[in-house]
Amino acid sequence: MKKSLYSLLAVGLVVVYACNSKSSDTAQKSEPLILSGGATSLYAVPLDTAVKNIKHYDKNIKMYDSLIAAAQGKKPDKKIPIKAFTIRAADLFEAMGMSAADTVKATYKYVRVYLAMNHKNDFKMYLTPVDGANLSANPPVAGKDVIMTGKYNGLSSDGSYVLDFTQPCPTTCPTGSPLNN
Repeated sequence: MKKSLYSLLAVGLVVVYACNSKSSDTAQKSEPLILSGGATSLYAVPLDTAVKNIKHYDKNIKMYDSLIAAAQGKKPDKKIPIKAFTIRAADLFEAMGMSAADTVKATYKYVRVYLAMNHKNDFKMYLTPVDGANLSANPPVAGKDVIMTGKYNGLSSDGSYVLDFTQPCPTTCPTGSPLNN
């Protein structure tokens, strides 16, 4: 599962790598950066759909945490549930069997994967490039999400989008993997 997840994420990184980035002076703005490119992703989803699904996940995961706490006879934990993961490009490249040195060619050194849930309560994962992140800094620097815009495959119009990497287990789990027991 982990290997196929990294493979899917790496495909997104390659799509991001193929696009042109805006100049670094836009990285100081508080809003997300916009990446215009001619890439046509097989896994694109409109930005407004992703935002709606991320909000649905956030609401429902908090409710789930509260139900679990109640079932255990505890008060709900006030901590914020995990919303996303920031991943180094070098880790994605390594999972694909590529040298970490290949990240020198990558426009973005990090990607972020947001957790989401659609109206049918199917889990989703949305991937976007990240500009200016530095997880090695103390404290870590989050960087800015880069929102892709342009034509995307399978959808009828141009617009803002993120990459949707959702083929969760059990339908995509390999048999015999120690990670899929």
